[in-house]
Amino acid sequence: MKGEHGETVVYNWKFKIDSGFKAEPTFTHIHRIKAGDGDAGAPIITFTPRFGEPDKFEIIHIGSAKGTSQGVLIGIDLSILKATGLKLQRHFVIIALALTMLK
Repeated sequence: MKGEHGETVVYNWKFKIDSGFKAEPTFTHIHRIKAGDGDAGAPIITFTPRFGEPDKFEIIHIGSAKGTSQGVLIGIDLSILKATGLKLQRHFVIIALALTMLK
């Protein structure tokens, strides 16, 4: 899906992680949102399982310039997704060819 200047884009996710899934000691993104133009290298939003005791699930924001990242927006125990799943809805507004997340 691609958004254009002035548009509002709505993403809906509903997913459940398999009960046998194990987070890796190195990073693993299970979902990414990336810019299509401009800063198209790094993802803007990632869904990232984190290895640990207990394993975690994080939704992370990565800014386009130093000091603009919001970091971990949501962090929960990964076992919650294995048991119940997750339903998310995010609204994005495309402004001046930049993607801005509305909370």
